[in-house]
Amino acid sequence: MTTYTDKQLTQRFSFLHFAFFAEYSGCGFISFLLMQKTISTAMIGVIAALTYLASALIQPVWGILCDRYSCHRVFYWIGGLAGPLIYLAICLSDSLWVLILCGLLSGMFLQALQNMSTGWIAGLNNAGYNIIYGKTRSFGSLAFALASLVYGRAVLFFGNNAIPAIMAVLGLVAVYASCRLPKVSDAAKAAESISAGAAEDKSGISLSEGISILLKQRDYVFFVSACFLAIMGFAGTSTYHQPFLTELGANSFHIGISDFTYAIAEVPFMFLFASLEKKLGFKPVFIICLASSCLLSVCVALSHSVTTAILALLFQGPCFGLVVPCVQHYAANHVEARYISTAQLFSTAIVLSGSIVAGNLLSGALSSKMPLRAMFFCMAAISLTGLLLYVLTDRK
Repeated sequence: MTTYTDKQLTQRFSFLHFAFFAEYSGCGFISFLLMQKTISTAMIGVIAALTYLASALIQPVWGILCDRYSCHRVFYWIGGLAGPLIYLAICLSDSLWVLILCGLLSGMFLQALQNMSTGWIAGLNNAGYNIIYGKTRSFGSLAFALASLVYGRAVLFFGNNAIPAIMAVLGLVAVYASCRLPKVSDAAKAAESISAGAAEDKSGISLSEGISILLKQRDYVFFVSACFLAIMGFAGTSTYHQPFLTELGANSFHIGISDFTYAIAEVPFMFLFASLEKKLGFKPVFIICLASSCLLSVCVALSHSVTTAILALLFQGPCFGLVVPCVQHYAANHVEARYISTAQLFSTAIVLSGSIVAGNLLSGALSSKMPLRAMFFCMAAISLTGLLLYVLTDRK
């Protein structure tokens, strides 16, 4: 049985995140592609909501399968191969139903994989390793940022079909990267940290067991609720930022620059999360995260040029750059080891997918009734509600 050092696994997960998020960066152009097909802004919100709804519903199922069969890498194989085909269909089809189907498939096999590694890393850490998730995930944000520039320039020169072509190459790299990582069940130190009784019970893990453990904890419920509201507000602004830039006169290269800006802003916060949490404590770091989601929407709403609208996205650094490791850290420290993948993916399904579904549906409805600037202010108010909920209910 092959053994690994913590440094080796940290490097290999960093490579996996880099490869997968470079491929996933192509998904950032979905609103741009739909607008070129004259899809209404309200319908763009609906398609985005359905995409994240599929992701939210399927993530706990993927978590159960990973807990039982240690099959994390299989999903990266599927995502690496299916992603280019899904986006090729989006580029070629003008049928609304085909576009909706592609959105659902994208949610199941691309969006859902954004958080797949949280349970994988947590499982290996439970088996005795010490892999810092935030540091490895920061390479994913870096790759997303750099790839956004490549996608934006490629679309400008070669057309929309450049997106699935680039995704195909990067998807194969992600498949290769996943093959270089061990299964949780094969971890060399698993026997030292998991009792025989726990191992015997592993086949009996159910979704209801993992969820019931989480929902019995008052602090956890308020934490998830606050995070849900904050990211719900952020989601509305994020989804309609591209149409807003287009209104201001942006082209595909500007879209790529905007994706680069918000993704690169996440890198230092993800990389330094462990240090920030150790120095400041979890609560202050999480409050910074929630406050940033509100400020992002306000600053975008106040922007009157492409440049200022793109610069406003820098608030995504402390917002999304901290919320991902915050959710991973909180779940990892409040859940029994044998439910770790289920819990991680359930938490991220609610906080990072369910909230985005709600945010897209609400912002889509509001955008059909009011200007985008006014809608952004409404989204900021929702994020502010999440911040206040956490500050008023946290007892620590």
